[in-house]
Amino acid sequence: LGDMAYRKDELGEAVKAWEKALELDPADKALKARLERVAREHSAEKDFNRDVTSHFSVKYEGRERIEAGRIILRILEDAYGVIGRELSFYPDQEINVILYSGKQFQEVTDAPGWSGGLYDGKIRIPIGGIEQETPGLRRLLYHEYTHAVVRAITHRVPTWLNEGLAQYFEGKTIEGGNAAGLRELLAAGTLPPLQNLEGSFLGLNASQAGLAYLVSLSAVRHMADRYGLYRVKMALEEFAAGADAPKAIGTALLVSYEDFERGWRRSLE
Repeated sequence: LGDMAYRKDELGEAVKAWEKALELDPADKALKARLERVAREHSAEKDFNRDVTSHFSVKYEGRERIEAGRIILRILEDAYGVIGRELSFYPDQEINVILYSGKQFQEVTDAPGWSGGLYDGKIRIPIGGIEQETPGLRRLLYHEYTHAVVRAITHRVPTWLNEGLAQYFEGKTIEGGNAAGLRELLAAGTLPPLQNLEGSFLGLNASQAGLAYLVSLSAVRHMADRYGLYRVKMALEEFAAGADAPKAIGTALLVSYEDFERGWRRSLE
C-alpha cells in the first residue's frame, strides 16, 4: 500500500502505510531507512504547489515559482517529443518532477555535492530563481528525463549506459582536453573497463565521477554512431527481459561485449 501511494505521490498515505509495516516488522532496516527519507520528503513538500501537463506533474514551493514550473514543464514536453522520436518510446505513466531549494535538495536526497539533479523514480531538481529558459537548464532536464525514459523501459541497466545516454540526449560532446585525456588514459593502460562502471556512481568523489561520466559518454557515443540508436534501444529491451550485460549487448549489437569495448577503445586512438 505504501508503494502504491508513493507512486501516486501521496506521501502522507505512504508514510502511514510504511509506519504500520514497520510496526509489524521492526527488524526491516531497509524499510526504516526508506521511511525516514520519505518522511523528510513529505515534510519538505507538504505545502508545495502543483502544476500538470498530459505527461508531467511538477511540484514547487511558493507562488513566485509558478513561472519556473511552467518553464520546466515546457522544456520537459520538448524532451518527451525529441527523445521519444529518437528511441521510438514514449512513457505512458505521468512523471513526477519536484523543484527544491539547494538546502531542501540535499536534505531530501542526500545526493553528492557534484550532483546537479537526481532521478530516483521522480525527477528532483535544485533550482534558484529561474526566470527564463537557459541552455544549462535545458541540458539538465533532458539529462534527467532520459533517466526516466530508461527506467520506463527497464529497471536493470549498467550505470555507464544509463548515464552515457543521459549525457548523449542532453547534447554533450567530447572535445579538446577531454578527448586528449581519454587517449592518454588509454595509452597508459588506466582507462577503466566498462565492467567497472556498471554499478552506481553516487559513492564516487567529484574527480572519480567526472571520469566515470566521461567514459560513459564516450562509450555510448561510439555505440550510437557505430550501431545506431535503434540497437541501443534493443539493448535496453534485452536488459528489461532479464539479460545480463554480455547477453544484452551481444544480442542487440551482434558483437560481443568484449568486441564492442575493443572497438570503442580503438575509436579513441
